[in-house]
Amino acid sequence: MGCLTIVALRFSIIIALFLKVLSPDGSTLWAMELHTAPSPFKKRARIYRGHSHSSLNIENVFVKPCISLGSSCTEKIADLIKESDEFVVVFMYRLDAPNIIHALTDKYLTNIKREEGTNFRVITFLDYEQSLGDKPYHSYIKELVDNVPTSLVKLGSKSFHHKVTISKKKGYQAVVTIGSANATYESDNVHSEDTLFIQSNELAKSLLDKFYSLFTMKGPREEHTIKIYHMNRVDSGVSNTEQLTKLDNFFNPDDQFQNIEGYSQANIRSLAISTGFAQNVKENNNCFEILENILVQKNNALFLFENFLTSTDFFKLLNESETPKLIVVDNDKTNRDVEDTIKNISHSASLLFTPYTKGKFHHKLIIQYPEEGNPVVYTGSFHPSTNAIKNNSELIIGIESEALASQYLSHILYQSGLGNQRTVWGFMYEKLPELFSPEGEITKIAQKINNRLHHNIQGYPERFYSILEKFPLKETKGNLQNKIEEEANKFGQLDNREKYNLLSFWAQDIFALLNTEPYRNVFFSKQQMVGRFLKVNQIGLSSTPEEFITKLGVWINEAKEKLEKYISEGNIDHLTEIKDNLSEIESIYVCLYYAFNYVDDFKSLAMLHDTLDRIIGGL
Repeated sequence: MGCLTIVALRFSIIIALFLKVLSPDGSTLWAMELHTAPSPFKKRARIYRGHSHSSLNIENVFVKPCISLGSSCTEKIADLIKESDEFVVVFMYRLDAPNIIHALTDKYLTNIKREEGTNFRVITFLDYEQSLGDKPYHSYIKELVDNVPTSLVKLGSKSFHHKVTISKKKGYQAVVTIGSANATYESDNVHSEDTLFIQSNELAKSLLDKFYSLFTMKGPREEHTIKIYHMNRVDSGVSNTEQLTKLDNFFNPDDQFQNIEGYSQANIRSLAISTGFAQNVKENNNCFEILENILVQKNNALFLFENFLTSTDFFKLLNESETPKLIVVDNDKTNRDVEDTIKNISHSASLLFTPYTKGKFHHKLIIQYPEEGNPVVYTGSFHPSTNAIKNNSELIIGIESEALASQYLSHILYQSGLGNQRTVWGFMYEKLPELFSPEGEITKIAQKINNRLHHNIQGYPERFYSILEKFPLKETKGNLQNKIEEEANKFGQLDNREKYNLLSFWAQDIFALLNTEPYRNVFFSKQQMVGRFLKVNQIGLSSTPEEFITKLGVWINEAKEKLEKYISEGNIDHLTEIKDNLSEIESIYVCLYYAFNYVDDFKSLAMLHDTLDRIIGGL
């Protein structure tokens, strides 16, 4: 072979290798990593139109819920991985929880040198778009790819939106986890989420089969074929997709259920996986059809806890249903845009809600209380939004279990802060009074929340002491301090309405200090001085305290902006005095704001406390 031919051949090899480290859209993947081409398009594959069993029956499985903001669901999944000794498969939209990544890495690398035929298999399938980039969490994903067989799933749709793990321990039923939660730190500690643990070989086998069908599907057009990028393979020359077919050998008819605290017996009643090609494949509506089936049934009540609720088709179904519905959606801008539509849904009580952590209310959850039979809990990655219905590959599962329904409701109420919403308790007591049995989960949570409310209510005088201590009116507040301390001694003897009235009087008294001489002139002269130098118009006392506080907040923000400009222009005249006066005015504002805000907060807590008192007292 001539020198020229050899050089040309080497150059071709270099170009080919370079092209392999490019993603299909041309963006570079991780530098200096070995990447393989996507799984080939299978000409012989049938068109996979998704999977749906709206009346599936897998009897006598064992289930356990995990609700975030009180339990570490990722830690429980990591424990499953550590205890497994046959295989672990992950199908996940986003995975960056260090505990799960370390568990997968340690388990795989420890078992990689076993004899042929007994290799412990770990495979992860992640969403392509979520796994590439330069955000901090992408370094966690790189750690996973470097050490564990990992494939990236690129759909012709928007998202491979699943949140599924399957773990198998020899001699025992496989454990499947399904729910709303991605495997992330935020899912445990910031957002309100749910993960369901299910012991069932039959469910695990079904899911492995359906994901294999999804990964090898022939789309309506070739460009709709799912591309699988095998970043790290179990075996060289064999795709991770094909490895799924080898896991069936690990299921044994003699596998037992693990007798673990927290699991209860249940039945699987429905399951659906959608492909993500809605525009071309009608059957992408598989998940949506399960929701349709729920709403046409005769039900005593439905609970819908949703991250997004934006589907016009689903709004129509909800309005046609005469079932009483409690609808709680995340207080996100997308949902706020359709807030009026949500609030006007027939036969429903609804609210936009933010957990106390200020994270997302990220559930994709429906709890069905049918007129006949046991409650059914529906969870998974699917929510009734346009993207989930028309674009994404999603999953939903329905589990029949009265105990599971009560566990879901009680844990979410207590751990997310939803139990502080009076609307929720009013709906449950009116539509499902049977939930409030003397020893029931819901009753216990109602009592815990009510005890907490009672403690909080008794602490409100201390909050007003704190306001007065910080209030700058040292010359004029002494009499008011004495008055509040004297009246606070009787606070515990008053009913909630009387307590509310007393707190309202205290707030009004604190506001009245601004009209007390000599400070009235001092306050407004300081405001006038700041306004003169910074060119901010002075405000006077308004007709109501609330109106004045609002205007004062706007005035302070404008003054701060003008002060930055004043300094940037090199002005130093009276700078210290301007800052001191503005700081004192802001202190006044903060004290007034909290005085009246405490009154509003107390009213909400007191009304909820009275509601729970009536419910618990009626048992």
